Amino acid sequence: TLILRTSAGMARAAREGRYCGGIGSIGYKVEGKKQTARLAVSDDLMWRTWSESDVVRQIFGWSAFDGWSCRRIAEHLNSLGVPTAYQLAGRSVRKKRTRGEWTPGRIRQILTATIYKGVYQYGKRGKGVIIEAAVPAIVTDEVWDAARETLARHNGRPKHAKNIFLCRSIIVCGVC
Repeated sequence: TLILRTSAGMARAAREGRYCGGIGSIGYKVEGKKQTARLAVSDDLMWRTWSESDVVRQIFGWSAFDGWSCRRIAEHLNSLGVPTAYQLAGRSVRKKRTRGEWTPGRIRQILTATIYKGVYQYGKRGKGVIIEAAVPAIVTDEVWDAARETLARHNGRPKHAKNIFLCRSIIVCGVC
């Protein structure tokens, strides 16, 4: 009974748009506590004159408008010296220090997260229903969709292959 009531309460809080805990997304900060906790766009400086939300907008711009791959965006951010969110917070993962570098995988996570177009999703990691709530958007739907199209264009390209095969990722074996 306790577990059912707790999960029902968390689901209700998520539907109301309250922040339900966990690691926050870069570009957002939590305003308020407990019953009044909400996600808001972060204007905290992250690098030089860029705030966290500016870094997110820049990542989406490079992908959507310039057609950059996740690898190129990560390399560019590292070459500029832009710190990661974990570096800024002085955090570690499972008691191990992080490398403090932008990775293509992290860039892809940012570009595929619906929170940046204003849709917060709660319950993605569980086996239950995903609950969506509105939050302030950092990028427009058009920019978010354009970035997703760029990801799709880069998806089938081999990273270090010497040959390009026309049927790559189209033909799979019967087991796969």
